[in-house]
Amino acid sequence: DDAVRKQFMDDVAEIVGIDKKIVYGFEFGPVGGLGGRCYGSSVIALGGVTPTVVNAKIEKGKEDEVCKTLAEGLKAPYTAAAGKGRLILILGMDNRAIKAQAIVDAFQNVLGKDAPLFGPGTPAENGAHFFQGEVQTGGLTAILLTGNFTCDFAQAEASLAAPLNVDKVLASTEKAMAAAIGGKKDNIVAFLVAAFQSRGHNLEAAKAKEEASVVAQAVKTTSASALMFVWDYQAEIAVPKTGEPAVAGQNHINVCVIR
Repeated sequence: DDAVRKQFMDDVAEIVGIDKKIVYGFEFGPVGGLGGRCYGSSVIALGGVTPTVVNAKIEKGKEDEVCKTLAEGLKAPYTAAAGKGRLILILGMDNRAIKAQAIVDAFQNVLGKDAPLFGPGTPAENGAHFFQGEVQTGGLTAILLTGNFTCDFAQAEASLAAPLNVDKVLASTEKAMAAAIGGKKDNIVAFLVAAFQSRGHNLEAAKAKEEASVVAQAVKTTSASALMFVWDYQAEIAVPKTGEPAVAGQNHINVCVIR
């Protein structure tokens, strides 16, 4: 519940020795770390980047205005960082409250088609997520990261029609990881990986661990030391392939490699 989540944030800030106002994240992230573990809490720290954060409450009937407000709030720093590394993380997205496509449209209209968006949504119907170390509901947060880095992206889909073909799910995971990593393995500092909820929820526990292990094993072949892997969400925004525009969708595994 929210009290437990709040305590978790307080503990993270106290143990690491940071101001929890710089802590952001997902309300639910069952898989994380390099061991392919399922259903645990994970924390990823990104250093050497400059964050710009915008946040807005979602008002019924004014969803498009909220998206535009967020995009315009990032326009100046996004433009100023041209030629540098840029990545925009979307937190709090939930298709039942605000459509992923509306977010993509707003950001691309304001920032351009090449805006690098990455946003696994939340499973909570109220868009719950962590904003400045507190649980926020009914809101949307966009975080622009800029700095001396580059991003590579990949996306893969597997048929999720019943009965679920586990081999196809795992094969698509391998495909996405291999495409994102490419032939460059020695300069990777972090992976952001998100698998749509149907992929995980339709797998029995043992097979669910297999998908997580596919991701973890791929990461272990690189120099990366950080990984975020989330699969419980209702909508997704991601770049299908490096150099292509971001899209909204479902049922994919999405990978962002930070170098």
